[in-house]
Amino acid sequence: MGAAVLPAGTLGAEGIERVVIGFEAWIAGFEPVAEQPHGYLNRGRAEIRYGPPHPGPRWASQIEALELEANRRHRARFAELSVEIRRQLIEGQLERDELDRLPGPAQARHVALGLMAFFYDSSEAADLCYQASIGRFRCRGLSALGREPQPLAAGELGREPQPLPGGPLGREPQRLSAGPLQREPQTPARGPRRRAWASDSGRRATASDPSEGS
Repeated sequence: MGAAVLPAGTLGAEGIERVVIGFEAWIAGFEPVAEQPHGYLNRGRAEIRYGPPHPGPRWASQIEALELEANRRHRARFAELSVEIRRQLIEGQLERDELDRLPGPAQARHVALGLMAFFYDSSEAADLCYQASIGRFRCRGLSALGREPQPLAAGELGREPQPLPGGPLGREPQRLSAGPLQREPQTPARGPRRRAWASDSGRRATASDPSEGS
């Protein structure tokens, strides 16, 4: 399944196997109905919230259905079919889903979507997308603050990314036009600061602070 839904041109066979192994390990360690972050970490909500049930049983039945369909249509195991035919069978199971974005891995209705979401939500996918060692989920330390991520070395995470077809996904990011987000921070004008203290009579008096530059 990995070769049919993951970017094989970028990851290569070894990269796909690495992602699939990581996905299987994530499923094995999944805690169903896990307690979610408490209210003070979750937009001020006070109630305790719980995560989704284990997606494994549903996904296992979908993989079994793909095997049965592969055998009945092509007299072969699913893994023995060409990537294109495997993709067609997966798309047949997804044709009723109306998706405008990938869900979170645990919320994915179909195992193929779960695998895709697992990869595209990873640090590796972000690094490959921008061709830089961003380390989205890695602690880089305070010394790295303000530094631009270093470009990926050739073959560091996978193969050289392949150009995307024309369209919104293949366009280069556009620079922001001049506006508030691109203006240089303005240094506030400095003037004599005023300080106040109580006089002997209890009234407040003010004076310029000579220690402050004008």
